[in-house]
Amino acid sequence: MSETLKDVRAALAEGKCLVAVCSDEAFGLVQSFTDSDPTPGAAGRPVFYWDHLDGLSATGGASVPPNTEEVMNALDYAGTFKKPALFVFNLDQVGVAEAETTFRRALRNMAGHFIPSEQRALVVVTTEPLPERIAALFARLGYPAARSAVGTRARTGPAWHEMAQLEKFDTAAWRERLEHLTEQDMAEIASGGFHGEAVRRVRDLRDALKRLYARRDDVIDLMTYATIAQVPMVLLGPPGTAKSHLIRSFCEGLGLVSTGRKPAESTPGDEGGNGKSTAGFFEYLFTRYTTPEEIFGPVHIQDLIERRLYRRVTTGRLPEAEVAFLDEIFKASSAIVNTLLAILNERIFHNADVIQRVPLVMIFAASNEPPQDAQLAALYDRFPIRATCGRVEDEHVNELWQRSWEMSFAKQFHPEGLTLSPISCTNDFRLLNRMALCQYGGRGTSSAGGPGHIDFNAEFLRIFRSLRRDYDISDRTLRHLYALARATALVERRPHLSVEELNVFRYVSWDETGAGELARLVNNLKRGVSL
Repeated sequence: MSETLKDVRAALAEGKCLVAVCSDEAFGLVQSFTDSDPTPGAAGRPVFYWDHLDGLSATGGASVPPNTEEVMNALDYAGTFKKPALFVFNLDQVGVAEAETTFRRALRNMAGHFIPSEQRALVVVTTEPLPERIAALFARLGYPAARSAVGTRARTGPAWHEMAQLEKFDTAAWRERLEHLTEQDMAEIASGGFHGEAVRRVRDLRDALKRLYARRDDVIDLMTYATIAQVPMVLLGPPGTAKSHLIRSFCEGLGLVSTGRKPAESTPGDEGGNGKSTAGFFEYLFTRYTTPEEIFGPVHIQDLIERRLYRRVTTGRLPEAEVAFLDEIFKASSAIVNTLLAILNERIFHNADVIQRVPLVMIFAASNEPPQDAQLAALYDRFPIRATCGRVEDEHVNELWQRSWEMSFAKQFHPEGLTLSPISCTNDFRLLNRMALCQYGGRGTSSAGGPGHIDFNAEFLRIFRSLRRDYDISDRTLRHLYALARATALVERRPHLSVEELNVFRYVSWDETGAGELARLVNNLKRGVSL
């Protein structure tokens, strides 16, 4: 409540006339506001307050205007009011959907004769984001920044409870809201434990994959941690080690793709037979002849002819993907690589004269071998997490054979059983990325968790200094590894970063040959950790 009030005051002090806030104590907000109005004058401005039950009432000594039963009357009054005032409309209890028709009609009538100013302001109180049709009307009233004044976000329990239900949380509205969560929002989510269901779903997805694939537990764990950390990851290994199939199954569990068992919704690049795209997912098998058009989209012909603008149509291509899988990525041409670098590191795509934000949560790559060309070193460094996907050892071949037989039998007689139903969603990973950032370490603290806990930051930096030159770990990789450590602790439900999170250094080897040696070296360095 106090944070909401603080946001209202700050926005009005900056001259933003519309403040879209969320609170389940709207009337208390109004009363508190009149006690210390930021506008000059001893009395402050009167506040007129409307809700769906009581109509329009007033505080601060203002007289209640006549005929107060509908929003229309309140807004009509706002249009003719000649003195400083604050108008508050509470849609919190009735909901935006129920009030939308009346509210839109009132706003249309209000347009043209209510001039926003620092003296007359409008506050809409709601627990739901305003629909686009309503938000667009605010611009006609002179409120071009209506949605960004404070942000239409929930600050109290009921909205956060939607996180517990996958079908309610896996929406575009939540995706947008997650992009603008504040530190205060994260504190409320953490204190209420609302992110716990997201952790459970992510763990369920991980466990389901482990039941499908023999001897791939380490890789599946790493895929889970890396996606929360949003750190690009490459799987290295010989052909036939289930690299591609494992990534597709992971995306299937997110509801993004079918692992080849159902027809894809669309297949850009059909002419080459190596492209696949569904909503939010992009996959491509690179060859020496892959062109930028296949990855980033074809040129917009009309813009090229009429405006001489070289703009790409990115629909269904990498710049619009949430999760991407680039198979045999090190066969990409230099024309593709140069654009990929910005997408991987900054999540942006330069499209003509527009910098287009790429909504990537995670980008996976796979290759039979690490790049041999020195010109690909910059691209390889953009994949700081390198997982070895080797052949199953001889002593575990029986397990491999059993899983293979079960899959073949199901494919023939029960194909529906091979389809991994959506277990989690990309919004789970977006939320947990922010939660891990807020809960673990950082800001120069020692990260020591008390007796029996290590000073993780000190030990993390010690191992980094020991390995950075021999294993060519770039400065950029440092923050990626720390993010991976945070994600690991969150999924494993550890209260503090522990010695186990130092294992993130095992995945920075340049090639498969050095991976085993690096793992042994990291284990030795961990033995030097002091409590």
